[in-house]
Amino acid sequence: MKVGIMGGTFDPIHFGHLAMAESARENFSLDEILFIPSARPPHKANNQITPEVHRLMMTFLATQSNKYFQVSPMEFMRAGLSYTLDTIDALHQKFGNDTELFFIIGSDSMRDLPTWHKAKELVEKVHFISIARPGVNVNFEELQNFFGEEGMKHIHQIESPALEISSTDLRERVKKGRSIKYFVPEVVEGYIYKEQLYFMSADSMRHELQKRLKKERFAHSIGVANTAVKLAKKFCVDERKAYIAGLLHDCAREFENEQLKDEATKRGIEIGEVENSMPLLLHSYIGAKMIEEIYDVHDAEIAQAIYRHTVGARDMTPLDKIIYFADMIEPNRNYPGVEKLRELAEKSDDLDEIILTALNESIIFVTQKNSLVHPDTIAARNFLLLQKEKLKK
Repeated sequence: MKVGIMGGTFDPIHFGHLAMAESARENFSLDEILFIPSARPPHKANNQITPEVHRLMMTFLATQSNKYFQVSPMEFMRAGLSYTLDTIDALHQKFGNDTELFFIIGSDSMRDLPTWHKAKELVEKVHFISIARPGVNVNFEELQNFFGEEGMKHIHQIESPALEISSTDLRERVKKGRSIKYFVPEVVEGYIYKEQLYFMSADSMRHELQKRLKKERFAHSIGVANTAVKLAKKFCVDERKAYIAGLLHDCAREFENEQLKDEATKRGIEIGEVENSMPLLLHSYIGAKMIEEIYDVHDAEIAQAIYRHTVGARDMTPLDKIIYFADMIEPNRNYPGVEKLRELAEKSDDLDEIILTALNESIIFVTQKNSLVHPDTIAARNFLLLQKEKLKK
């Protein structure tokens, strides 16, 4: 029996891992491939690694469609650092000496093989299949000098489809709100978003926000977040993004007027005539920047919704509209006309009609106070009216 071994943190597992495993299986006629997520590999001892249960579940999900792929949590059962030699010894005990083991690695790892824990002993006990990677050259002469001729009988190299995918890059893509579709299996992508992996957790965001806002302002932010989720569910908008944008929409609200101007200038935010007269409006623009600086949110859609939540904009997205409106009707709001808006939110299935009504109410409120109406608010209202006229035609 010939068993292939794919080790790694799998944080997350991706199509590159799967293609390597299948290529090795096909080239060496392996009977099965055993995927073994690493517990705490020595070369990543000081790095933060996603909890074992999530990495194990992603590996199960990614491999379930291939009958030759199996998953083992065996490394999670051992205490301390995780050495490959310990795993190989345990597998020999499990399968018996008649089973040949083939450890599958990338050519970058093959290049570093002499530095592995008890590398010479390891090569005696297991074959290594090196998957050639573009731009990575392995000096096999150096390997032969280190392992000797007998050791080199257990070292092999094959070509494989060039899928240059990095788990580190994928984590960064998720953090920045970029797509990972077609980099990982769809079930893994769904699991990452469902379990909120690679984001700052919502609990951590709430905790940090609570430290920075006054009690009433924090309660308002929680109210907006929860209201935004309800609206997002109704209008088929990403509920996670709605919650985060609602939670953090006022994250810069505690600055005083002069502080707001200073903070805006510090971040290169242009201060227009209206903002100069009404500096409070700047908190939404500053907040759109602060979510990245403090809360590790790198999502452009969330940032835009926060940026636009105070005065609106000409071409508001559904998420923009939801945060704008949730800010007006969350349960802690108490002003003449708010119940009318809440009732409209319950009864209407037309998000544009809801926002148009909200913009009208906002303009009436501001003009009754003899205050400036922001040009973006007028532009948002006019855009929706013109869209309605086009639909009538």
